[in-house]
Amino acid sequence: MRNPRRACLALGVAAATAVAMGFALPASASTKSPSWRLAFKHHYSGGGNSLYFAVAAVSRRAAFAVGSANFAGPIGGVPVSARWHDGHWTALTMPSGLTGILGAVSADSSKDAWTVSQLSGLVLHWHNGRWTVARRFSESGGLAQELTGVTAFSPTNVWVFGGSGAYPGVGTWHLHGHVWTKVTGLGGNISFASALSARDMWAVGGINVGQDSIMHYVHGKWHHVTSPALGGLQFNQILALTSNNVWTVASKGGAPSTMRLLQLHNGRWIRHALPKNYDPIDMVADGHGGLWLTAEHTTKGGIQFLHRSASGRWSVIHDPGAEYLALIPGTSSLWGAGSTTYKAGFEAAIYAHGPAS
Repeated sequence: MRNPRRACLALGVAAATAVAMGFALPASASTKSPSWRLAFKHHYSGGGNSLYFAVAAVSRRAAFAVGSANFAGPIGGVPVSARWHDGHWTALTMPSGLTGILGAVSADSSKDAWTVSQLSGLVLHWHNGRWTVARRFSESGGLAQELTGVTAFSPTNVWVFGGSGAYPGVGTWHLHGHVWTKVTGLGGNISFASALSARDMWAVGGINVGQDSIMHYVHGKWHHVTSPALGGLQFNQILALTSNNVWTVASKGGAPSTMRLLQLHNGRWIRHALPKNYDPIDMVADGHGGLWLTAEHTTKGGIQFLHRSASGRWSVIHDPGAEYLALIPGTSSLWGAGSTTYKAGFEAAIYAHGPAS
């Protein structure tokens, strides 16, 4: 699951993302992967830079990407999106008059998708072939409020997350039927989730500070997951593959130099080696028992793809321009959301790994 907070500061990162760079790691392979390719790019009107900050795949036939164009700070800019349908990507028309960065997207079918803006309070719903504003959170005390994640199971079962961090969060909200309910207690300060089903979700939340806890939604309640291996950490990724196979990336106090990869396996949290000098941004399964991560090199800059095979071997892939990933269900193919260079700046782009359809 992606770390949505990075989108708020992504303008500088995206400029580096638009340049393909690669650095070898000790005891790992570094290669240019011919299977990663540019699948779609779109130049939005207005003359500004644009990026896609999130992508969600429903099947081989359906996917959605969201982002922003014409940046004007973390709240400014214009929401944008694209859709994979009938074997090609198409830029979609957005409701007029909106501002902000769309930083997370979730889709449960080709006809039902949801996205949230980072700081402008928008929850948008794709249905009946168009985007509409499903909810708009207002500012509190003149401060923008964070929306950090969304998880959708149906048009009437949607979770919206607004974990607190650099800005106040809107909290956790659950659409059940046609009523939005604010969640209180342990589930009230969640940043993002990775769902196995509507009844089984793993999430990153905050108890003392933002993103300092792993939460598990089961039997209709949120529970705080505790273990000595998780103590004193802050978490920036969560990926649930099965009820007994959950991965997370964490650090001590958010310091990139203390990054670690942890796995819940047979009821125990196990620490795995993570390449040094990399700050992971997003993590997805590779369809073969391994993992894909995108990460920023903390000393040399640039965004790279890190691949961990099922046997635990790491490879570094020269990044073509994507930061955020989605595995296409039932395959080992992926979509990557990001940008590509355009004149003196960059424009929104989608990358593909493996057969897309």
